[in-house]
Amino acid sequence: MGESIVLSIQPDNVRIQKTVNWRTDVQQMDSGHEQRRTVWSIPLVDLTFDFKQAFENGELDDLLAFYDARKGAFESFTVPSWAYDAQLTADYSPPGTTLEVTNTARFTTSATSIGNLIVVGRRTSVSSWVMESVRVAGLTATSITLASALNTFYNTNDFVYVGYLVRFSSDSLNREIIAGKAHISSEVTFKGVRS
Repeated sequence: MGESIVLSIQPDNVRIQKTVNWRTDVQQMDSGHEQRRTVWSIPLVDLTFDFKQAFENGELDDLLAFYDARKGAFESFTVPSWAYDAQLTADYSPPGTTLEVTNTARFTTSATSIGNLIVVGRRTSVSSWVMESVRVAGLTATSITLASALNTFYNTNDFVYVGYLVRFSSDSLNREIIAGKAHISSEVTFKGVRS
């Protein structure tokens, strides 16, 4: 449901916190020994982004509208890693299903692994992006075969990111009105979800 929706507001790159979560089942035996097994084959990733610069650029209303459209923590969506994982080395045109990129080291074809969901994006202004997310179907050293075509044309040097399927961590977002202007904490946390 939320894979196709991308939050394209760029956080301050110096303040991205990533928490990797595993799930372990621990069974206590009568003898006192423990039996452990991993419940998840891949971790869930929680992210905390600092949007201080974005808010200074006037994007607070955009984030609040996005939050309200997702009904708080109800709907999932995709956020890019913002780590500039790769760049396009050739233009992309729909309905093509191949991206030529600088490298594919951060991506995977395994549907149950981080790096299988990607975000392709192009900056259209200082604070605006066009972005789409898609699953990876195949990889070579310098190309990504997409599970489905993108809807937008992308240019050489546009960015490809690892995508994370997340939701807002809370159903409440404290909005404070100061001198007629809305404010929230610049740090926003997202919880990883399974697709």
